[in-house]
Amino acid sequence: MRIGLEIKIRNVDREIIARIDDLAKGMKVSRSEFLRRQLESIALRPEITECEDRYSRLVELVCDRIEKNNALLSRILDGSEYIFIEEESMEEKDEDEKSFSLI
Repeated sequence: MRIGLEIKIRNVDREIIARIDDLAKGMKVSRSEFLRRQLESIALRPEITECEDRYSRLVELVCDRIEKNNALLSRILDGSEYIFIEEESMEEKDEDEKSFSLI
């Protein structure tokens, strides 16, 4: 079992305490639980920010790769259409040559 330490904060304005209580009530947790979550969030913020930054860079990299792959596929498809057209003309020439040789 993990025993937590206590933190005591002095001289907090009553209005701030009331807002914290309203926020905690909206989350259906106690003031202590609300503040504990907030403190954890503050303490973990650098790691979360680093993780978010790495994720953003990864998304950018994946998007860049997808764009490059799409461009390459377009070039391949354009080339294959050209090859397909060229093959059809070669087949037509072959047919013409066969016709010519039969005559």
